Amino acid sequence: MSMEFSALDLSYHDLPKICKLIYQTDEGLFGLIFGKDRVMAERKIGELIAFGGNSFGHESIYVSEDRGAEILGVLVAYSGNEFMTKDDSKAFSRLFPLWGTIWLWLLDKMLLSRLITHRFTVDEFYISNVSVDEGMRGKGIGSFLLENARELAIGQGCNTMVLDVSCENVGAVRLYDRLGFEIVRTNKVPLVQKLATYTMKCPL
Repeated sequence: MSMEFSALDLSYHDLPKICKLIYQTDEGLFGLIFGKDRVMAERKIGELIAFGGNSFGHESIYVSEDRGAEILGVLVAYSGNEFMTKDDSKAFSRLFPLWGTIWLWLLDKMLLSRLITHRFTVDEFYISNVSVDEGMRGKGIGSFLLENARELAIGQGCNTMVLDVSCENVGAVRLYDRLGFEIVRTNKVPLVQKLATYTMKCPL
């Protein structure tokens, strides 16, 4: 299969499909953040993407596509340097005008800080989300995205790639292990075992 890797272009790429793919990376977590209505959650992800300057901003999203421009997979990733320029509170305040900042603070203190790497150095490259179209899995697309993530990381002067993955996502953990990632920490939320994650790192 012939694949191409490129930065997201909001004027060209299929944003609803990208939102769907990102949502699929952790439906439980996105459900807690945006509510159980999947359509609404995907719409909120789309607003974050379009708004930019946050952890899901368009400037940090890359796509794998075939020559017919069909999106096969999505990567959300950024360096420690890039992360310093992001402002999630500003984006959430826009999405939830009356209580966005408070909601984000509560989520961070009670949930996100326990499951997701929030602090990494400028020479680390954080892989936030990797997703492959359900009908195209098993064709090397995930590996293709991560190989290109490696090139992005090296190009930005990083020496390590970092990611967090659900402990229940056995297939993803196996893929990351095969590509050189090692589990360095297990993250848990008390009394909510299903939300446990592994932090994995890969030297470059």
